[in-house]
Amino acid sequence: MFYIKRNLLSVVLLVAAAVMSGCDSYSEKKAAMVDGWERTTAIAKIPMAEELAANGKYDEAADILAKGLLSAPKSPAVHLAAGKVYYMQSMISSAQDSLRNSLKYDDSMDEAWFMLGVIAEGEGSTTKAFDHYSRAMELKPSRSGYVIALAELKSETGDDEGAVELLRKKSDMLYAPSELKVALAEMLVRQGKIDDAIVVYNRLLASEGDEFAYLVPLGYCYVIKKDWGEGARVFSRLVEKSDGQGRDTYIEMLGMCSLNNKDYVQAMKCYDRLSVKRRGDADVWLRMGQAAFGANVPARALVCAKKAYALRPGSGDAIMLKACVEYAQGDYAKAFESFGQISSKKELASFVEMMMTLCYERMGKDVG
Repeated sequence: MFYIKRNLLSVVLLVAAAVMSGCDSYSEKKAAMVDGWERTTAIAKIPMAEELAANGKYDEAADILAKGLLSAPKSPAVHLAAGKVYYMQSMISSAQDSLRNSLKYDDSMDEAWFMLGVIAEGEGSTTKAFDHYSRAMELKPSRSGYVIALAELKSETGDDEGAVELLRKKSDMLYAPSELKVALAEMLVRQGKIDDAIVVYNRLLASEGDEFAYLVPLGYCYVIKKDWGEGARVFSRLVEKSDGQGRDTYIEMLGMCSLNNKDYVQAMKCYDRLSVKRRGDADVWLRMGQAAFGANVPARALVCAKKAYALRPGSGDAIMLKACVEYAQGDYAKAFESFGQISSKKELASFVEMMMTLCYERMGKDVG
């Protein structure tokens, strides 16, 4: 029995010795695991820090990033995130330092190059901005934001053709994102190349359907070009697809295009709809009256002219409409009187003089 106890004690001592000898190794492994976990979680929490900063919670974001830098001081991703947060806080110098640190550990961080370009452009260093944007685009050629930033910079420095060429080249590539094509169209509009912009917008509509992002600028392109028929077609589609305040804007644009396109009935309908909410708007009544006059509804045109004049006393346009309606209705005496109210306006002098003469003739009086 003593022998068994003695052997049992020996086994226990041996096991204890083995355990004790492995304690240091286990502690080291545990520390390494904790360190690795902290590094992993520090990087995993980067999106959280950026979101907090975007919502103005800079202290919380800074706390996460500070812990991240302690556990992973050579992580380019953590330095990049810190740079973004500093930039959001307008701490430009600190942002630059963090972004450069990010590139020190990994010079293929395209976002860091891009952010440095943004900072350089903001400081007026266009050459640096151009180099940084170009580097970002080289690393991520398909990132539309980099292409657009570089194109905008080219345009701002006077290289309009280079800007259009870059955007056109990138937007013509297979599977090019639509925002590149939109940027190209907007650049063409700014350069006065309306026809080219219209082509781009129509291609977008053909490939992606009636999206507001394409229909709205296309409609205004037609207005700039004074292609009233096409403008009316586009704004008519927008009226059908929209509701609320936006719809009223498109109704007004449809009314303007229809009026200029001599589609008076359509124009009259548009301004009639607008008058429900804008009863105190003299322009709405004036345009409705002009449309009614063109649609050969003189009685309604006269009511609208009087309403517009009441809302805007002394309005030459309202008096002109009233005088023309009175003449069309054969009330030459009133028409003569109305035309006389605007006879002093130089820009209308020739037309008013002619109409007053016609009124005299219609009343059977001798002008001489």
